[in-house]
This record gives sequence, structure tokens and C-alpha cells, in this order.
Amino acid sequence: MGLEPTVTGAAPDVGELEELTGAELNRGEHRVDLRPFRHQLQAIAAPVRRVALLGGYGAGKSAGGAWRALRLASLNPWTPAYGNTRPRGAIVGPTWRILRQATLAALDSVIPRTWVRRRRGSPHNDLWLSNGSVIEFHSALSDIEGQSYSWIWCDEISHPNYSDRLLGTLVSRVRDPRSPFLGELFTGLPVAGWVRDFLDHPPTPKTSEYGGRWTILCATKDNLQLSQESLASISEAVPAGDINTLMGGQWASPLGAIYREFDARESPLGNMTEAIGDPSRPVDLGMDVGEHGAVAFGQPWTVELRDITGGTTQAEGMLVVDQMLTKARSVDEVCYEIRCTKPWQVVPGVSRIMVDPTTRRDERNAIKAHFPGVKIVQRDRDEPTYHVEERIRTVRAALSDALGNRRLLFSRATCSGVKWGVVDALERARRSERGKRIKDDRRDHVEDALAYLVCEKLPLRLTTSKPTGGGFRARRR
Repeated sequence: MGLEPTVTGAAPDVGELEELTGAELNRGEHRVDLRPFRHQLQAIAAPVRRVALLGGYGAGKSAGGAWRALRLASLNPWTPAYGNTRPRGAIVGPTWRILRQATLAALDSVIPRTWVRRRRGSPHNDLWLSNGSVIEFHSALSDIEGQSYSWIWCDEISHPNYSDRLLGTLVSRVRDPRSPFLGELFTGLPVAGWVRDFLDHPPTPKTSEYGGRWTILCATKDNLQLSQESLASISEAVPAGDINTLMGGQWASPLGAIYREFDARESPLGNMTEAIGDPSRPVDLGMDVGEHGAVAFGQPWTVELRDITGGTTQAEGMLVVDQMLTKARSVDEVCYEIRCTKPWQVVPGVSRIMVDPTTRRDERNAIKAHFPGVKIVQRDRDEPTYHVEERIRTVRAALSDALGNRRLLFSRATCSGVKWGVVDALERARRSERGKRIKDDRRDHVEDALAYLVCEKLPLRLTTSKPTGGGFRARRR
């Protein structure tokens, strides 16, 4: 049975996954009664090392996790290479009570009796399988040291007993050199914080050097066996502000998050896209050069917008095709690097370069020397978007307006996964308890560079303030 994804960076479809489950869970008298939902099947058969099945209450996460755990156990049987030892997997719950009442209950509901050779209680707390492997049971509060596992399953990952440090320890234990297929499995709610930092990544295929990963999000309604009575009961127990996370299975926005409209899912549901832009077409630049400066590259991009009547129309949005972090470099050095290393076309008379309102004359002259004939846009003090809060509002509306239209998209190839990059800045921008924007010198500059670009190319039609002297326009240098 092959374990490689068939599509780079994409999720296999259900038909492929049904084939991938193959014979491991269906061998003779050891056949598993397997009737999973779509999201559970994706988790069971995902041909990668790290799988996360996260979603709303009652979505079937633990059942999907139990089936995935059985598949990992079937992929790692005893072989003569183990000698007198046995291949081991581990199931971890946040507490012993949750482990027994929820996680192991889900496992017992799907595992065939013929799979179980021996079950031992305290102090061993393990399960010996007919294929010669052993599954250990641990709580997140117990010490897990010294073991080398073939796979591990951490259930209820959103529980406060887990931490990024503990996860680092657990993941480091998945290192059995004799294992034919190492596996990491995480199930729980898609909460903000370190859980999202650890698991909110696009699908990555398995290669000879990397095990691959796949985070699968599911909603409560994806459990097709859930009765209307149970659904109503869950609905009454979920706060309105948390419904998208606790029932919809969407990533929670961190407390104080500024750009709550940003969604890392694929367009049109989110702001990310596999599109990479066109190097033969002109680009516009947003530039904020300093100690931790940045440049954002944008191209016009056609998007479909909904109006208030429900109709749709084609309109011009923007695709951020690239970014550049310019640590402690001058404007002259940055412009030279753009010309020499970037494939994008800065075209005189077409492209525009939006700069910090405090950019000096000598810095503007350096830009003109490298890009003659290109308009330089610098905001005046009497313009609304000169002020930080108005720029934030403009970017938020471009990310998603009240009708759900997303005019601002980001190329996943160049914008995702870059520390202190533009996506990182949007996800981590915060306000204090008093509502004041918290300064972050590492990310503020790339956030500003994006804002200069958006305010010029995707301006708001309405503003919260007016200039004191008639109409307002940015200075064209």
C-alpha cells in the first residue's frame, strides 16, 4: 500500500482515501467495522506523519482519532528486528478521568476483540495487540521519559493541562528507528494560542526528508448521526461569540486580535490562495524601511463580490504576491535588491510605490533613482489613512467586509510560514485590555507596508474622519 499523497499540498479525495485504508484495518478475522464520516476518513487514511482532527463539539473527533490510532498500530507490527522488545504507541489524555471516560471509551467502541491480546491496568496501563505491538496509556500530568514510540495520539489537545513544551516532549518521543511509519495524532477544539501556532498549517506531503502534515477541521453538523435534539442542546450551551469555533470548527481568534477577519483558509472561504501572481505584469509596492523594515508586493486580482441583494459581480481586488524583510538596510540598498533579486516588474507610469509618511526627501530620491517614472505615494497628515486606526480599518474591510467579500488575498507560496512576515503580523497583531494597539517592532513594519499598499489600491469609500481643508489626496511625489 502506498503512503505518498497524490497531490502536492492538497488533500486526497475520499475515493483515494478509501483505497489507502487498504488491508490494514480489514485482515480476515481482525476486520474493523469502519463506517466513518468524510472528515474521519481523511484522518484515518492521511498518508502523512502529523495529523490533527480538530472541530466543534460532537463532530466525531475522538472516534476518528481512535480509528486513526488503530491504523497506526496496524502499520507498526512486531518484526524480528525488535527481538525481545515490542513496537509501542501511546495514547495521551489531559487527565486520567478524561482518558478513561472519553478517549479509551472511543477506542473500545471501535477496536475488534480479536485485536486485543492482553489488557493491563495500573501500574502498567497498556494494551497488547495481536500483531505484537503495545499501546500505552498516559495522562498529560504523568512523566513520559525514555520511551521511543512508533506513534502517539494526544486527545483533547485544547485542555489547559497540555502546553507547547509538553507537546515538544511528546513529539520528540516518536522516533522508533525500526518503525515503517511514524505517526503523530492530535484531536480537540481549534483554539487560539500555541495550539493554533503548532497545528494551523497548510497540508504538506510526505517526502524522504519530512513526514508531512495535515490539519483537518470539522463542524458539529458534519456528524450526520447527531440528532436534532442533541444539536439543539449543544447550541444552547455554546456562547454566541464562540459558535464558529465550538460548533463551526473554525480556528478561534486570539483575545485582543486586531485582524479577526483574516482567515488562512483557501479563497474564497479565506484569504490565502495557491495563485503565485504573474511576473510579467506590473506590481505595486508598500515600503516601510527601518531597523526591521519590510516591503509588500501587490498585483491587481479579479475577485467575485456579493452585493446586498445577493447578486454577484466581478471586481478588482489585490493579490499580495511577495514580501521582503529588510533588516537594518537603507532605502537605496532595498531598492537595489528589489531590482536585482525579485522577478516582479516595477513599471514607470503604471506601478506605484507607497511609503511611510515620515520618509525623508533623500530616501524618496533614492527610490526615484532606482525606479524613475514610478509614482511615489506618501500620505499627508490631514488624510484619514495617515492615522494608524484608519489604516487598520481599511485593511480589515479588504480582508472581509460585512457581506463576507474578500478583496485582499495572499499567495501561499511566498506569504505563508514566514516568521515576522505579513501573514504572521496579521495573525499576531493585538490590542491591550484598554483597546490600545500593542507595539511589536518585529512585525509592525510589515503590517504598515501592507497597509500603505491596501489604502492606495483598495481604499474605503467611507471614512471615519474628514480633512480640514476640502478634498484629500495623497501627495504624488
